[in-house]
Amino acid sequence: MWKLLRNLVLAGALLAGALKLLAWYAAQQDVERLRAALAPVAELKYDGLAAGFDGGIRLSGVSLAHLAGHRIYRADRLTLETPGLFWLLKHALLRDTAWPTQFALEAEGLKLPPLPWLDPRWFDSAIFVPFGGVGCGTIGTFGTTDLRKMGAPDAASRVRLEYRLAADAQTLSLGLGLSAPGIADWTLKADLRPFDAAAALRPAAWEKLHVERVTAEYADQGFLRLRNQFCAQRIKDTPRQFVESHLEAVKNLLAGHRIEASGELLQLYRELLEQGGTVSVLSLPNPGFTLADVRRTSPAELLRQLNVTARYRARPPIMFRLAFLAPPETEPAAATEPVAATPAPAEPTPPPAATAPAQPPPAGAVANVPVAPPPAAAAVVPTPAAAKPAVAPPAPSPPVQAPVAAVSKPAPPAAEPAPAAKPSGDSLGLRELDRAMARFAPPPAATPPPRKENASAPELASSPPPPPDSTLALVWKPTIERLPPAAPEQRDYDPIEFAGLKNLPGRRVRLVTDGGKRIEGYVIAADDNSVRLRIRHPDGDFTFEVPKARVQEVQLLRGWPPG
Repeated sequence: MWKLLRNLVLAGALLAGALKLLAWYAAQQDVERLRAALAPVAELKYDGLAAGFDGGIRLSGVSLAHLAGHRIYRADRLTLETPGLFWLLKHALLRDTAWPTQFALEAEGLKLPPLPWLDPRWFDSAIFVPFGGVGCGTIGTFGTTDLRKMGAPDAASRVRLEYRLAADAQTLSLGLGLSAPGIADWTLKADLRPFDAAAALRPAAWEKLHVERVTAEYADQGFLRLRNQFCAQRIKDTPRQFVESHLEAVKNLLAGHRIEASGELLQLYRELLEQGGTVSVLSLPNPGFTLADVRRTSPAELLRQLNVTARYRARPPIMFRLAFLAPPETEPAAATEPVAATPAPAEPTPPPAATAPAQPPPAGAVANVPVAPPPAAAAVVPTPAAAKPAVAPPAPSPPVQAPVAAVSKPAPPAAEPAPAAKPSGDSLGLRELDRAMARFAPPPAATPPPRKENASAPELASSPPPPPDSTLALVWKPTIERLPPAAPEQRDYDPIEFAGLKNLPGRRVRLVTDGGKRIEGYVIAADDNSVRLRIRHPDGDFTFEVPKARVQEVQLLRGWPPG
């Protein structure tokens, strides 16, 4: 009897060991497949690997290096939760590619590098607190030393991303959890349908998904009270006065991006700052709303279609209202200016007096001058006879071609000045930008406003004075009207140094190269050698990297929200 029991225990131990070893082998195969899939864009490294009987895969000492952006994401532990051990064995050994009905990825001790698209003043990715250091005299974030001084717990943060797939209803439920113990907790959920797992790898399939419901909940774990006291001491004020200063700084930050929050929303935020607790946001979008509408809809229209409400603790919800102000009237010209604009051709000027014939033309030829040249030339180059037709003799005579050619001779073609602004050789090192812009349709040419006939325009004498015994000598005036002084230039930018670009992620700038090319775009990342921009175009966006050696001037455009 004892021998049978012993044999059963040994058999169970051997079976458990075999399953454990098989699970570890399957986990290693899956992780290697994941590394191979990420190899073109990122490099995945880890110190240790373990697998459990629940089908979970646990990695320790994980680092993910983004090759293009030169950023490294680190985590103390990374756990992949699968539907179970048998699914893991089937997926690894049989190369099954079917989507699991549920999956979760949890990172503990996550350390994120500075994200170029995320302004730390809006959201601190280290402690998951919105507007964390705004108004506190910092640059928008709190370091480890600051957190210790204010008494915040020094615990590893956790990030959990999960999804559940209901195959019958074709509904995909996404969940994101952010937790900084003792500081803040976030819970975000979204339901999308109809989800087709077979087409999940095509980006166009995701844009067609309808958003049924979105919820977000923020829970303060006592950090806001500690932050208020710490910042009040730093600025030598009381916690209540700091709350007022913080609210004013937040409103100024929103105003800098042309956003204005409603009074109810600001009051809700004030109560959260003073009392802590939880704030939840619920969005029930319109039935026809899809993920594609997020990209192609204006912020005001997007907020209207999302139907967002906010609730503080268990109080009745309020509407989540934000007003998006229009840019000033002086800035649309900069917004619609092409990235690589070719200078407009100069306005044709009258031919010099040396081109006129040696002898004055007959009176009849002067009277026929407005008829011979094309209408455009007659409008741009007015002559004294055209301005005062009343002095023309009543009897017209055959036109003389010599004076007509002298007056109506057009300026050099508009295409001739183009080579002066066209990049030569290697296109100033911006060949890839030119190729990217060439894929899009050229913007419509601007049509100059029509010139009024009775408008007073400065004129220049286009012919020598007539003979003294001529009738025209009675009205000819040897004067030249001077152009009015040029209006002071109104700039839509602030000049900055190239080194300052690394502190402006998401801001719109204009780069002027050494060849005169102007490039406008949103800063993605920058270092001492180059800057990477996202350039927007009506037909699509693209990214481009400009070396510092080619940049002659950096202009920070005013009034543009982060992009």
